[in-house]
Amino acid sequence: MKSFKYVIIAYVLILAGCNSSTEVKFSGQYFPLNVGNKWYYAAGDSSTVNEIWEVTGTKTFNGINYYQMDIHDLSLNTIATYYYRYGGDTLFYKLPDYPESIAADFSLQLKDTAYWDKQMTVTEKTQDLITFSVPLTGDYSYSATYVKGVGLTEMTENGFVFYHRKLVKSEIK
Repeated sequence: MKSFKYVIIAYVLILAGCNSSTEVKFSGQYFPLNVGNKWYYAAGDSSTVNEIWEVTGTKTFNGINYYQMDIHDLSLNTIATYYYRYGGDTLFYKLPDYPESIAADFSLQLKDTAYWDKQMTVTEKTQDLITFSVPLTGDYSYSATYVKGVGLTEMTENGFVFYHRKLVKSEIK
């Protein structure tokens, strides 16, 4: 779960006061995967954009097609590459040379336990929003919120290092 920190992002404040270039479309996927889609995040303690996630292409691994997601860390001047795909309502991700993992299953209902992580539950679900959370146990907690047609809007991970990511704007095609 801790390796998942570069996979998910920001919160529903996008609905309350985001900049006008953000398109809010309440239809389709919770994490729209189209080449050219971009998400701009304020990560860590920053209130300004310091991460850009961009779907830059596609790639096939073992006969399975994925969308390539390049995550630009503007503060470190680095790029991490992940690969995402949908299988029904389930969002999968993988790193190069690693097996795929489940990022989210959007068919789960409120209070359902995630079958891929028995500590994780759906703590909020509406027609257009879903939040997955792991309550604070020991020194770890996690929360990720997705908005349909927008993507990951907020992610908080509290473990060895506290990490928060909040969506500032998105460009969805």
